[in-house]
Amino acid sequence: MKKSAMLMLCLVLVFALAACAGTDTTPQGSVSDTVTVTDMKGEVAIPANPQRIVDVAGLTEELLILDMKVIASANTSMFDGVSVPKHLTTLFAERGIEVVGNYSGSSSTGDLNLEKIAELKPDLIIMNIRHEKVYEQLAAIAPTVMIDDDISYVNWRGRFKQLGQWFDKEAAVEKWLADYDAKAAELLDGMLCGLGFMFFRAAQIGDKGHMDKEAVLPAHLKGYLPDSL
Repeated sequence: MKKSAMLMLCLVLVFALAACAGTDTTPQGSVSDTVTVTDMKGEVAIPANPQRIVDVAGLTEELLILDMKVIASANTSMFDGVSVPKHLTTLFAERGIEVVGNYSGSSSTGDLNLEKIAELKPDLIIMNIRHEKVYEQLAAIAPTVMIDDDISYVNWRGRFKQLGQWFDKEAAVEKWLADYDAKAAELLDGMLCGLGFMFFRAAQIGDKGHMDKEAVLPAHLKGYLPDSL
């Protein structure tokens, strides 16, 4: 009888230990994990896997390319601060991305709807130097990181690469840039070939004083020359 009781006790202990070993309350890649990154303000801790990004830096396209979870954006027309560019309207609608102003930061409030940003409860805000006047207000809402950039805002490759560094997506950024460069080179080659053919045929016409576009040009180039040629 005692042996049976001891055996039952041992079995209970074995199952209890197995259950404890199988329970991990700290999953890998948890949304609560943070990383320390370097931005224009220095070092800042941000979520490693943000789920509710508010972008007021004009980087929404890049973030969506990297499959980041954007809930609100300031990627709007600088003229009215509301209109979403036509090539982004479908994506904004499909993903439920809210509009919270404009990334240009030209007005005294930075052209941002700070109240709406706070209501959305973001876990990360990405901004640019144009909104520096409201940095403290944004940082009080959620961890805020400022993309490295000067006021001319022309270094789009550098900004894209920095996003890749922050979110461990450098390989994805490099692949996209390589594909972009390859496509650009292909388009340029096509244009140069078309223009070269056009001028070669024009030279063949000699002193006739005009160009017969129907006879000389490839079909895809005929609409680009005035009728006087």
